[in-house]
Amino acid sequence: MHGLLRVLWSGKWAQVSPHGFLQAVWRAIPAFKGHLQHDAQEFLCELLDKMSNEIQALPQCKGLKNIIDQSFRGEFVSQVTCKGCESVSCCSEPFLDVSLEFPRRFQSTNSQMYKNMCHLTGMLETQVESVWT
Repeated sequence: MHGLLRVLWSGKWAQVSPHGFLQAVWRAIPAFKGHLQHDAQEFLCELLDKMSNEIQALPQCKGLKNIIDQSFRGEFVSQVTCKGCESVSCCSEPFLDVSLEFPRRFQSTNSQMYKNMCHLTGMLETQVESVWT
């Protein structure tokens, strides 16, 4: 995986064949070896986690910010307040991805739907609304 990342981020006009990428993934993440169908979201999380670990293990990257963590890693934070004693309990959970749904007005096969674009901010608003309801 390290060799693949070095080629991809070398800044040179390097090419990586899909077969080479697949072989590197199979060696790095054996659970995805073979030609069985897997969940794309699960694959993305595993790949990002493996890439992040590979970058952190590089001696020349010690003390530097990890591009994978900067771009993809986040943290859900929730707070619960007890109505009796008003004690606040906080909980945090790390994530590499956020599952979003298209707003209902875009979940149609109607041709009118293509005239309006669905923006990421609208999808995030729908996610936040579903958490609070």
